[in-house]
Amino acid sequence: MVSSKSSLKAEEILGALTSGDGTLVMNALSEIEENIPSTSIGQLLNSSLPKISDTVQAFQVRKTIKIQSMKLTGRKPAVTLGELQNLLKQPDRFEEIAITISFLSSSEAILASDILRTARWNELPTPVLPTICQFLKKFGSSIDSPALIELCRHPDPTVLTTALSALEIVDPNDLPSLVTPLLTSPNTSIRAQAIQALYRWDKAAALRHLVTLLFSKNPGERVLALHHAISFPYLEIEPHLLRFLSECNDTRLLMRVSQIMQANAHIELPFKLYWLSRSLKQQHQNLIKGVLLGVIRALAETKKIKETAQDFHDQLKERVKKEEERLLRESLSASASQSEDKAQGSAFSLPEIQIEEKDLSTSQASLASGATLSFDDFEKSDLTSRLQILSRLSRDEFLKNKGKLVFNLKSAKPKEQAAIIKAIGRSGTSEDASLIKPFIDGENPETVCASIEALAHLDSDFLAIYLPQLMQNKHGKIRLQATRTFVGIDRLQIKSLIAGMLQSSSPRQRSMVIPATMLVDFSLVREPLIKAFEKELSPELIEKIGLVFAANPDRELLRAILAAEKNSSDSLKPTIKKTLKLVSEKLSIALGKISSPEDLIKGEEKALSAEPQNLSPENPLSAKSAEEKQPNQENQIKNLFSGNDEKTRQKRAKITKIVLILATIAWILMLATLIFIYIGN
Repeated sequence: MVSSKSSLKAEEILGALTSGDGTLVMNALSEIEENIPSTSIGQLLNSSLPKISDTVQAFQVRKTIKIQSMKLTGRKPAVTLGELQNLLKQPDRFEEIAITISFLSSSEAILASDILRTARWNELPTPVLPTICQFLKKFGSSIDSPALIELCRHPDPTVLTTALSALEIVDPNDLPSLVTPLLTSPNTSIRAQAIQALYRWDKAAALRHLVTLLFSKNPGERVLALHHAISFPYLEIEPHLLRFLSECNDTRLLMRVSQIMQANAHIELPFKLYWLSRSLKQQHQNLIKGVLLGVIRALAETKKIKETAQDFHDQLKERVKKEEERLLRESLSASASQSEDKAQGSAFSLPEIQIEEKDLSTSQASLASGATLSFDDFEKSDLTSRLQILSRLSRDEFLKNKGKLVFNLKSAKPKEQAAIIKAIGRSGTSEDASLIKPFIDGENPETVCASIEALAHLDSDFLAIYLPQLMQNKHGKIRLQATRTFVGIDRLQIKSLIAGMLQSSSPRQRSMVIPATMLVDFSLVREPLIKAFEKELSPELIEKIGLVFAANPDRELLRAILAAEKNSSDSLKPTIKKTLKLVSEKLSIALGKISSPEDLIKGEEKALSAEPQNLSPENPLSAKSAEEKQPNQENQIKNLFSGNDEKTRQKRAKITKIVLILATIAWILMLATLIFIYIGN
C-alpha cells in the first residue's frame, strides 16, 4: 500500500519530469539514481516518457530507466576505465557512454576525468553532455573550466544549465562574464541558474532577481524559483517565503515551501507562520496551518524543542494571543495620545480592556446559572435574564422570533439593544445588516461595539468605511473593538483600508494607523508602508514607519529606504539615514551577521544604481517623479487651451492666415458673381 506521503512524492517527481524544464528533470533523475531502486519508480519513469518531447531530456529519462532496471535485476555492468576509453572512440554509442559514467566508482572517477578530457568530451553528441557535466560537478576541477565555459553558450538549455551548475562548483572565477548576459535569457531555466550563480559576487542583485521569479504570474517560473531558493542562505529568503505563503494557495507550491522550511526550522518560525495565517481565508488558512504543523514536528524531531508538538502548538496559541493584546494596547495608546482630549483618551483606553475581560467571566457564570431559561420566558423576565436568553439564542429560535426581536430593538435599553444586535450578527443574513447600520455611529459604547462585531459578519464592506473613524473614537472600548475587528476582516479590505489611512491628509490618522500595521501580517501592509514612507514629510512619522521596517527587515526594504533617502529633501535626509542604519543593523542580525550593516547598504546601493528608474508598481519611488511632473503637464494643458505656449501661438498664426486667404477668395467670387448677374440683366 502506498502512503499519502509517497504518492505525493511520486506526483512531485512526475511533475518535474514532465515540466519541460531541464533543471527540474536532471535534478529529479539524479535523486532517483542516488536512491534505492523500486518497481514503482520504474513505472513512473516509463509513464512519463511519452509526455516528454525534448530529445535531450527524453534521452536522460531512458538512461535512468535502464540504470534502474539493471540495479533491480542485479545486472550491473562491470565498468572499467579501459572500456570507457574504448567507448569514447565511438561517439555513436553515447547511451552506453552515459550508463558507464553513471556506474563509475568514486575511486575511478579522478582517472575517468582525465580520460574524458583527452577524448574532448564536450564534442560528444548533445544528449550525453548533461550526464558528463553532472559527473564533473562532483569529480572535476578547474582544468575542466574551458570546456564548461564553451557549453555555457550551448544552444540546448539543458546542456547550458548543467554546464553552468558544474562551473559554479569547479571554477566560479569565470562566472561573472558568463552569467550577466544569461540573466535576461528568455529561457526561465537558464535565467534561474544564472541567478543562483550571481549570488556568489552580487547578493543584492541575485536576491532581487530571485524574488522577481518567485512572484511571477507564471507557475513554471515559481517552481524554478523555489528549486533554486535552497541554494541561497535560508535567512535571506525566509521573509520572501513567508510573503509567498500569504499570497499563494497552490498546494504543490506550498508543499515545496514547507519542505524548505522544515529543513531549516528554527524556534521563531512557528510564531511567524501562525501570525501570518490569522488574516487568511479559511481554506488558505488551513493550508498554512498544515505548513505550521510540519515545521513544529520538524523542531520536535530534531530536539530543538523539549515539548511535544501538541504542547508547543498550544503554547504558541497563547503566545500569539498575548502578542495581539500587547500590540492592541500599544495601538490604542498611540491613538489616545493623538486625540484632542489626551487626558480623557489615555484614561479610557487601557482599563476598558480589563473591564471587558471581567464582563466576559461574569456572563459565563450567569449562563451556567440560567441554563433553564428559554425565549418563551423573554417577555416576563428581568434585564439580566433577557441578556442570558439572547446570549444563547439558537439560529432556529432567532428565525422564529425575529419579528419580536426587531420590534424590541427600537425601544430596548442599550445593554439589551447590544445583545439583540449580537444575536442578529450571529444568526442573521446580509439582508439584516440594514437593521444594525443605524447604530454604528451612535454614542453608546455597548451598542456601537455590538454593531461593529455584527457587521463584521453581515456586511464587512460597509463596516470598512467606518473603521478608520471608529479606531479614533473618544471611547476606548469602541477603539478596542474597532481595532480588533480591523485585524479580522478580509485581507484585501485590510490592505485597502491601511493604504487609504496612510495616504490621508490628516497626520493624526496616519500616525494612528502605523502602530495598527503591526497587528497584521507584514507582507500585507508592506507595499502601502513603502509608498507612505517615500511620500511622508513628517520626521516623526518617518521614524515610526522605520520601526515597523526594523521589525521586518530584508534587502528590498533596505533598497526602498535608500531610494527614499536619495529622493528626499535635505531636511528629511537625517531621519531617513537613521532609519537606514537601524534597518541595516537589524537585517545583519537576522542574517546571522553573514554581512555587516555597511556591506548590506553598499550592496543595495549598487543594486539601486543598476535599476532602471521607470514608472511601475514594483518601483514605488517612481510615483514621486510622476507627481513632480504632473504640475508641468497641467501647465502644458492650460497653455494649450489658453494659447500661451510658443507652439500654439505659431499654429494659431498660420491658421489665421489661411482663414483670411480663404475669406478673401470667397469675397472675390461673390463679387464676381454679382457683376455677372448685373451684366446679364
